[in-house]
Amino acid sequence: MPLKLIAGDLEATCWEDPARRLTQEEETEIIEIGAVELCPLTYQTLDTFQSLVRPVRHPTLSDYCLDLTGILQEEVDAASIFEEVWPRFRAWLGDLEQVAFCAWGGFDDHQLQQQVEALGEPAPGWSPTNIRVEFNAWCRDHGQDHHRVGLAGALEVLGSPPLTHAHRALHDAKGVGQVIAWVRNRENLSAPTQALWGLIQERAPATTHRGHARAHLAMDKGAFTRARRELMRVGLVEQLGDGQGVQPRTIPDLPVR
Repeated sequence: MPLKLIAGDLEATCWEDPARRLTQEEETEIIEIGAVELCPLTYQTLDTFQSLVRPVRHPTLSDYCLDLTGILQEEVDAASIFEEVWPRFRAWLGDLEQVAFCAWGGFDDHQLQQQVEALGEPAPGWSPTNIRVEFNAWCRDHGQDHHRVGLAGALEVLGSPPLTHAHRALHDAKGVGQVIAWVRNRENLSAPTQALWGLIQERAPATTHRGHARAHLAMDKGAFTRARRELMRVGLVEQLGDGQGVQPRTIPDLPVR
């Protein structure tokens, strides 16, 4: 299990023109990196990272990008290029193979991988997680109608404080951290999941299979699958090789800070 839990967000060059958007994936460059290190047990903030990045391919930001992010042209003009910012971010992250990099959607991980490889370096070997997928799964498990919302909408659904500076990397990274803290909070487990977790604890160290849940909780296959998925998402159990049984997960000691 990765020991360093990171909620990350990027801001990048962008354009309002639909024709320009067709080539945006190839043209986009990072203009800001924001990240929050979270305790993997309590999800409290341990540290933060923020840096503006000066784009090289399109150093002058579009009016649309300036309005969307609130970043000033003179701020990016004074920033370091990605080649100089990445080593600082990498040093802050530490051992990349021990990092769980979590973001809202897949863009942030993809863009970082792409720009790191463009430097001639190997792509970061962290474990990427799309928190939007976890949020959608939490909504399904808890009967919440989320209507394909964005990060700000997700925070509203969860009743978390709204973003004060949307489309600024560190503020959005903190928003991702809020979503993680909610959907992985063991106190927010659905009632069927709490019942299954109670059974698993009673049976430990023996493993718990679907048949046990049916016999002791009258839990059908669908309910067992949803509850098992939720327990795995919050990190309470690990699935056995047979794909059905689960057992409490042993959490390694955290490094001393």
